[in-house]
Amino acid sequence: MLIVGSAAMLSWDRGNFQFFGWNFLRGGVLGYLVFQQIKLYLNPPGAHILLVVMLLVGLILISRVSLARLAERFQLWLYARVGAWRDTYQKNRERRRKAKVLSVGKEQQKERESKPPLIVQNPVVKAPPAPKVTTQQEQFVFMKDLGDYTLPPLSLLDDVEKRDQQIQQQSLIMNSRLLEKKLKDFGVEGQVLEVSPGPVITMYEFEPAPGVKISRITGLADDLAMAMRAVSIRIVAPLPGKAVIGIEIPNVLRETVGLKEILASPAFAGSKSKLTIALGKDILGIPVANNLARMPHLMIAGATGTGKSVSLNAMICSLLFKARPEEVRFLLIDPKRIELLPFEGIPHLLHEVVTEPKMATRVLRWAIREMEDRYQRLAEKGVR
Repeated sequence: MLIVGSAAMLSWDRGNFQFFGWNFLRGGVLGYLVFQQIKLYLNPPGAHILLVVMLLVGLILISRVSLARLAERFQLWLYARVGAWRDTYQKNRERRRKAKVLSVGKEQQKERESKPPLIVQNPVVKAPPAPKVTTQQEQFVFMKDLGDYTLPPLSLLDDVEKRDQQIQQQSLIMNSRLLEKKLKDFGVEGQVLEVSPGPVITMYEFEPAPGVKISRITGLADDLAMAMRAVSIRIVAPLPGKAVIGIEIPNVLRETVGLKEILASPAFAGSKSKLTIALGKDILGIPVANNLARMPHLMIAGATGTGKSVSLNAMICSLLFKARPEEVRFLLIDPKRIELLPFEGIPHLLHEVVTEPKMATRVLRWAIREMEDRYQRLAEKGVR
């Protein structure tokens, strides 16, 4: 097929050639006859197409290359060319964008240089009224008045951006219907009566249908976690004071809890204790603050990256917003040398932030002696 097609192609308007004075057909007699017959029945355009197809088929048969492999190679070549063209186009567009930004920056710089600087007049700050003189109680040695010290305002803290309530409400409704459907797939009928969204966990109050045993629902925690695509699910059965079951599901997007929101809440602002610390929010999203003096212990635990250091820093900052230096003093020990060093230099420190283990031992021994001395003096005065 390749030989016949090649001979016919050579006879395609090629004429004759001379060899030692003899005239020969370029495609030979066979090629001439085949081309003339094809041309007679298919016309010149059809004959040309058929001859090209014969050449391609002959080449494929001789080289033993499949059409699929040829198409695959052509596709890869085409993808490579298109990818190279796209990369070149993106680079050129990025280059033009940078050039445009640079030109705009130069124009803005010229405008700033041409305009005179704006002089900001500092507002006149009125001195606060002198505090009333009151009878001072007996103080310990380290309690010294540091003068005119003002508690930091809440305006120093940033506000946390709130999510769109409408979108969040629609998402909670969809999750409620999905939870009902998944429970129904496991043979548990019922409905979600109430949803309590929190910063990290959302609680769905599920009322089972009559005749459904609670033990049957509690045994579906792992199956529900897989069905709801959650890391884990906690089932509280039943909720205290309610005839419903609480299903706690972690949120896909966790809410950022701002310190300013906790400090402005009644739980913190309404507390009279100088040792009130901000703890965060509960699973219902209600701000939580508590008096450190009433806590026998406070343990902060969690895996790496869960926010233990952030929580500790928030507690220290909440004390700084609540108490003056003569009311609360800190003794900070930071062997890691990275967590508490930002508090170096605050007036509430009894001693600079301790980073050496040996110095930490001495400081803790001093604190023990100080507390024993205080208890002794309190016992002598008969007070608590």
